[in-house]
Amino acid sequence: MLKLKTLLALPLIGCSTTIAMTVNETDATAASDTTICISKVLHQYTPEGKEPLYLIDDVLVDQATVGKLMLGSIESVQLLKEDTPMTHYGKEAENGVVIITTKKYAEEKAKISQTPENRLIRLKEQIEKTSSTERKRDLLKSIGQTGTFQAMVYIAKYMNDEMLKQTAAEAVKDIALNHEEYNGVNTRNYLKQAQKILNDKQAKQEIQHYLKRVSTKEKGYVAIFNGKDLTGWKGLVENPIQRAKMTKKESTQKQIKADEAMRNDWTVEDGSLTYIGKGFDNLCTVKQYGDFEMYVDWKLDSHGSEPDAGIYLRGTPQVQIWDVTRINAGAQVGSGGLYNNQKNRSTPLKVADNKLNEWNSFYIKMIGDKVTVYLNGVLVVDNVPLENFWDRKSPIFPKEQIELQAHGSKVYFKNIYVKEL
Repeated sequence: MLKLKTLLALPLIGCSTTIAMTVNETDATAASDTTICISKVLHQYTPEGKEPLYLIDDVLVDQATVGKLMLGSIESVQLLKEDTPMTHYGKEAENGVVIITTKKYAEEKAKISQTPENRLIRLKEQIEKTSSTERKRDLLKSIGQTGTFQAMVYIAKYMNDEMLKQTAAEAVKDIALNHEEYNGVNTRNYLKQAQKILNDKQAKQEIQHYLKRVSTKEKGYVAIFNGKDLTGWKGLVENPIQRAKMTKKESTQKQIKADEAMRNDWTVEDGSLTYIGKGFDNLCTVKQYGDFEMYVDWKLDSHGSEPDAGIYLRGTPQVQIWDVTRINAGAQVGSGGLYNNQKNRSTPLKVADNKLNEWNSFYIKMIGDKVTVYLNGVLVVDNVPLENFWDRKSPIFPKEQIELQAHGSKVYFKNIYVKEL
């Protein structure tokens, strides 16, 4: 005997309509063994004889692949209509976009949301919205439990708050002492401040032992953005090869013009380096770097024609930052990849991006020509050579500036720390 089973609901983004997806199955047939042709279900919502664009787990697929899906493997389905497809997906999506998420992929995304880096992003948002001192203490403890360098830096500012300084000092101590790789001028200064604040004698002694043990010559992670202005940053003059050919006088003259242009495109908003321009003029560090490790938080603004950004390493493009919905540009592969590579891998290992208008966090390590990138705590580039975009036959430059690149939409960068190796 057949029975009718409602399995999923398909919301139409921007509409109030919901489609009930149904399947006939016998009592003996499990949903996991049943396939479905989604195009038949959606035919009433797309032009006759036309097929929508299909994505399964952020990957563009054809109708045949969709038809092979097992019902039990599907977590959710969305049908995008009206203005959304053309804006984010290009002309290929003029008949609509069907976004299918499998249970396995949903589980993977759920794991990514629980990385220490992503927990830190959410916890910072919470603490900045609450006025309760007790709630702030609890949140500071939770932030400390993420164990990240960015968490230690964030918590340290609360050691200047009379009501929160004990909790903050304890959290700073725990992070620093459990992560000796964070040793540096900033970390040691935080610990000295915490030592003066803490009432616990044993905690003070633990800090003292740490300060005696670690190297005082290690600079560690140094902030290259002060959160207030553009000190330490400059405009872009040509590329590394062209700059090397310039006379000192020519370089100085071009730099003056580049700095003027840079101030039209970049500013500081709410403690973030913010791209507000329309051109392609990168924001560059005054200092040059060889081998290094880097932390940087970034956010894309959805209000723009094509949210797109990146980070040039040693003056070379680039660690890519995408709006992953722009599949017409290939952005569904995710951020963090070495976009301009041709011989070596250019795409990230996984899609680990947070949604548009949400903060993301990079950890970037470069030794020689090899680059490793973690996005929101997820490994997306694993020791891959960065190719010399400016001269494919030559090796990457041994030392050059770091550059922030953006176009098409507002982009925000903050919490930028570099450790020279």
